[in-house]
Amino acid sequence: MLYAAVGALFADAGAETELAISHLRRVHGVLHVLSYPCSGGESNLDPSAGIAVVTRGYWFSRQTLARLMAQCGGAVGMFAWNAEREGEQADARVTRGTAQFVDGHLHLWLATLDAVRSRGQAARIAGLASDLVDVRVVGQPQSEAGTNVLVSAIALARALQPSPVQVIVAQDFEHHPESTAARAPLNGLPQSVLLQGLGAKALAA
Repeated sequence: MLYAAVGALFADAGAETELAISHLRRVHGVLHVLSYPCSGGESNLDPSAGIAVVTRGYWFSRQTLARLMAQCGGAVGMFAWNAEREGEQADARVTRGTAQFVDGHLHLWLATLDAVRSRGQAARIAGLASDLVDVRVVGQPQSEAGTNVLVSAIALARALQPSPVQVIVAQDFEHHPESTAARAPLNGLPQSVLLQGLGAKALAA
């Protein structure tokens, strides 16, 4: 299982952001830092690109992206939730989901109130026939993963196949303000951590 903490890479990201991302790729334990199109054919999403920090641990992915967000200010931040997830649905939103591509089939594990609708939406985003998409419902009753979860999970699972990828959308960070690691800048990491990582070329945004 790979874990990908995902946020929004806004259009005004400049050279300093690119340098911070380049340094992040060299952090020991960071497998990939990828950018990806976050619209997935869904017109109600942010026009920004997605950015993902991929590691083998949930907390490490989440905290490492949080450090990048703290360092890059407005250039890297949170996705705006689409309108139908606001209001009375707000407390039911889920910020995680898992996807895997195997032999041309897409497998999804996510919270959804309507598996048939989510399957159709996933098929459209992935450009697949519906019979090649398998949705397995997880989570609590009356919970629903946001579209950004679905788009991000599909994009990253395709890039990293055949590994299953659990995405963690950056909104999850704001529910845990007690995490001092999430607020620490990247240059505050111990020198022993700033070692050569595996790295990866970013996908075209």
